[in-house]
Amino acid sequence: FDAHSFVARHHHHHHSSFRQQQQQQQRHYAISPGRVENMDEWIQLSSDSLKRFTGKSLLDVLDDVSTISEIHSNTRYAVLSHGNQTDPIYNYFNKAALQQFEWQENEVYSLHSRYSAPGGALRRDRDEAIQSIARQEELRIIPTAIRQTKYGKQFQLV
Repeated sequence: FDAHSFVARHHHHHHSSFRQQQQQQQRHYAISPGRVENMDEWIQLSSDSLKRFTGKSLLDVLDDVSTISEIHSNTRYAVLSHGNQTDPIYNYFNKAALQQFEWQENEVYSLHSRYSAPGGALRRDRDEAIQSIARQEELRIIPTAIRQTKYGKQFQLV
């Protein structure tokens, strides 16, 4: 699950409460601009949000993962998220995400998430989706996306 490609339809009447909740979560859990302070609580909130939008939690979609705490050290499923800044910065990477993207933990928490998408049209498409979410115009699930490692090797998120 790649949180910056997690998007679900959102209605206007939820606009302020969703935005306020997002800002409260960011203030409470983020070490600005770095890693979230309480990873278990952050992943639980993220999992709850996923369930509200899709009907399934992280534990529902990650085979062989039975607790939130197991997500952090999991090497099969990359789970990552970024903050709600105008140019979002990563605030959570589990072990699989660090391995897949080839970033070190001391590097990733100051990295703007746009750099995970290759340049050109793919990065513009990603940026447009992020800006749409920021404006609360639309949230949707993006089923696949092309991303790149620290060294530019491309791979597909599914």
